[in-house]
Amino acid sequence: MNKNRLEQLDSLRGLASLSVFAHHMWMITPVLPLVFSYSPFRIFVYGHAAVILFFILSGFVLSLPFLNNKQGSYYGYILKRFFRIYIPYIVSLAIAITLSVSLHRDGINSLSDWFNQFWSKGLDIDIIKEHILLITNIHTDAYNTVVWSLIHEMRISIIFPIIMFAVIRYKWSTNLLLCLLLSSIGAMNDVFDFEVRNGHYTSIFDTVHYTSFFITGALLAKYKENLARAYHKLNKIHKWALLTTAMIFYSYSRIVEVVIHQPFNHIITEYGIAFGSIIVVIMALSSNAFTNFLMRKPIIFIGKISYSLYLYHFVILLSSINLFYGKLPIVLIYVLSFITTIVVSVLGYYFIEDPSAKLGRKVSQKINLYQLKNKTSVKKGA
Repeated sequence: MNKNRLEQLDSLRGLASLSVFAHHMWMITPVLPLVFSYSPFRIFVYGHAAVILFFILSGFVLSLPFLNNKQGSYYGYILKRFFRIYIPYIVSLAIAITLSVSLHRDGINSLSDWFNQFWSKGLDIDIIKEHILLITNIHTDAYNTVVWSLIHEMRISIIFPIIMFAVIRYKWSTNLLLCLLLSSIGAMNDVFDFEVRNGHYTSIFDTVHYTSFFITGALLAKYKENLARAYHKLNKIHKWALLTTAMIFYSYSRIVEVVIHQPFNHIITEYGIAFGSIIVVIMALSSNAFTNFLMRKPIIFIGKISYSLYLYHFVILLSSINLFYGKLPIVLIYVLSFITTIVVSVLGYYFIEDPSAKLGRKVSQKINLYQLKNKTSVKKGA
């Protein structure tokens, strides 16, 4: 097992963030649809699959302190998550709202309907309140569509210690049955419409379903040594077959939604994506060739700024198009958007994200030390 495995997973998250960026460009102007819909190039523009991978990676990373018995207090844990996710998010939200009000052109007919649904809400106080709370059923078409995954990250972070109780106490088969149960509960909303979604998969039932992928990530962390040993026992042909299987499930599971016309078919699709993602994570932890690729400096760099890249890319993309569409070729606008996103993501990482995460760790440590001292004092008094 490589000691730098967390850097490898950060790199994987960075590549997934780039995939989401490419997906949004493709959704705005779906050029060469046959190439990106049906060829192996689909992996580069399948943004929803990248988010499922995000959830699995989050489950993996969040579980490590619990598995190593270094989780500290709940208050310290939740504050660390708050500073890690929410503070950078709220800054990006303020920027997104400002730019949407300043630059929106009331739609561009020659671009996709998907593009034209965004930034039409203006300064809607109720919708802004939704976004500030983050864990509510948010209108994700208002300012920044990526908020839909952050809703689940925050909701599941709140209950993650309970999840880890099940992961640590029970064997993998019991936890996988729990995953199926949670997804079945989530599917009930697709059948009976208990809760109407204001945005893209933003209901509580969706969170119940997506909790299963956090559990999956935690199980990967729990059994990572066993999985690495099993991978190393495979011969070269079997390893290539495993990689091919991962790519097929990750890229083409959506065919289920075409073949099976049921309200809950997206859940089946996402389990296929998750299966492919699991193999990718195992290979990132176990394959020397894949590890060496993920540990290249440019990819590590993208991994480092991946959260900021995820937060800002869509806002910059919409801003660039509203500013320059009709004045510059769309390809040049995309190039300009990419360069600007990288610059803004670097600034966001060094001036907002990293300081916020460090402050969260400091606050968490102080809370943990304070509670430890109190416990010690109570024991001595007893």
